Amino acid sequence: VVKFASDLSIIARKRYGGANNDGFMDVTVDSSNNIICAGFTASEGTGSDALVVKFDSSLGIIARKRYGGAVGDNFYSVAVDSSNNIICVGYTASEGTGGEALVVKFASDLSIIARKRYGGSGSNYFYGVAVDSSNNIICAGFTTSEGADNADALVVKFSSNLSIVARKRY
Repeated sequence: VVKFASDLSIIARKRYGGANNDGFMDVTVDSSNNIICAGFTASEGTGSDALVVKFDSSLGIIARKRYGGAVGDNFYSVAVDSSNNIICVGYTASEGTGGEALVVKFASDLSIIARKRYGGSGSNYFYGVAVDSSNNIICAGFTTSEGADNADALVVKFSSNLSIVARKRY
C-alpha cells in the first residue's frame, strides 16, 4: 500500500504479505480516514483466503481478518456504509456448493456482522460493491448458475442485513 500526496510524492508505504501470493484488489477510506484494503492471502491460513486489512492514515495496521477455508476464497471489492461498517464482496469455493458469490459485512473492528453466499451449481462472482444512502448493498458480478446463457451479468441489491431486495440478470 502506498499513500501519495496530491503532487504524487510518497507519504507512506507498507508491504503486507509473506512467502506465497498475497494481493489487494480494492481499497476504500472510512469517515475517520482509515484505509481499508480487500484481497487475498496464500501466506496466512489454509489455502488462499479472502483478506481485509484496516490501516490508520499512517499505514499502521489497526485490524486484519482472513475469511475462508481450505479452498480458494477472494475479496474483489470493498465499500463502507454510513456507520463505518465494511462490506467486502468476492467469491468462495470453501463454502456451500463452491463457486458462490460472497458478501461479508464487518463491523469497524472487522468482527463479522453478517454474511451471504449467492449462487448455485455454476460459477458466481461479485466483482464490485456500492452502498446507497439507505445502506442497501449493491453487488455486481456474473453468474453461470442462472439463465440460459453461458455467463450472465448479475446485479443483486441487498438490505443492510443482507436480505435480497432485488436482483437482475442481463
